[in-house]
Amino acid sequence: MSRAWVATLALLALAGCAAPAPRGSGTYESKDLGFAFKLPPDWRMYGDEAKSKGGTLINWQVKSLEGAERTWLEGLPQSVVPELGRWTYHFFGEIQEEGKATGTVGGEPALIVTHTVHVGKASTPSQVRYWVVRHGNALYLIRAVYPAGREREEDPGARALLATWRFMPPAGSLPS
Repeated sequence: MSRAWVATLALLALAGCAAPAPRGSGTYESKDLGFAFKLPPDWRMYGDEAKSKGGTLINWQVKSLEGAERTWLEGLPQSVVPELGRWTYHFFGEIQEEGKATGTVGGEPALIVTHTVHVGKASTPSQVRYWVVRHGNALYLIRAVYPAGREREEDPGARALLATWRFMPPAGSLPS
């Protein structure tokens, strides 16, 4: 076996061990969870999370509402706000401020909940923003985490992604 051949095999073996490259721009579709969106320029998919070149991260949870308590369902989207606070505290620490607004995602009304947090020892606050959307018998919780001090620059890209969000029937049962 020639040295060139051995070197080629070694490089191929190493390439197989490398971390997977991020998926490029285009349309992301989750048939299982029942949605799709178009990535803005300079955004990429890393696993099941969208990330901007500037560091904003968008991820989501989708939950079936089948079997949920009637009074909790009637209180949506407000009834999920305390849980959003607990998640934010768990992942990011003390919430400095909470704001609420309304909007739309995929043509559905959305409650937008924004938490201001200090991550680690950073003196500049970060923003954690949730879009709470009920579509059919599912609850979509979309979270954007903006880098410290970058929310103003990064929010247009996050909103551009959400402006292309579309719902479709899920391929199977949603998690509860």
